[in-house]
Amino acid sequence: MTKASWLFGTALVLAVSVWAQQKAESDDKADDAMAELMKYAAPGEHHKHLSSLEGNWKMVTKFRMAPEAAWDESTGNSSIEWVLGGRFLQQKVTSPPSEAMPFPFEGLGLLGYDNFAGNYVNLWMDSFMTGIMLFKGTCDASGKNITLHGEFANPMKGGEIMKSRWVYHIINNDKFVFEMWEPDENGKEYLHGEITYSRVR
Repeated sequence: MTKASWLFGTALVLAVSVWAQQKAESDDKADDAMAELMKYAAPGEHHKHLSSLEGNWKMVTKFRMAPEAAWDESTGNSSIEWVLGGRFLQQKVTSPPSEAMPFPFEGLGLLGYDNFAGNYVNLWMDSFMTGIMLFKGTCDASGKNITLHGEFANPMKGGEIMKSRWVYHIINNDKFVFEMWEPDENGKEYLHGEITYSRVR
């Protein structure tokens, strides 16, 4: 073997060794990144707080447009089920026409917990609008009271941006109450809507 051949062979071995080491380090980083991704992607404790909301429900709804106004009441049905491997609850709502709402009503929502952001997220859309509402929030220590804040273009006020607060009160496995709080004409918050859900068996 000539000196040139020996030098070439040695360089080749070193190059292969360095490449193998760099590939191993790259693979380790990729594995670490995937493990981190899976940690944030996995349903956790906060998703368990939502588990009692799954099922079929009878709704009793009441709304008012001002703090001193009388309540308009109606009924409806809701189905809530886990989607995307237990990461989000998908809710479907239907209500027949009533004195307060002379048209059939349909609603569709997603409720989950964002592990990365560290908050609950609630997406809502329905047949009374063409926009999408997005609310974010937290729960109390019990995990049974979830409070979310958001804003939306109010179609009843010419698209004026309105802040709102939504609250889920999980009473037990067969009942929960959903509240909607909005500001009145003076900016003071009042209970705008309340929906009581009773499980259908």
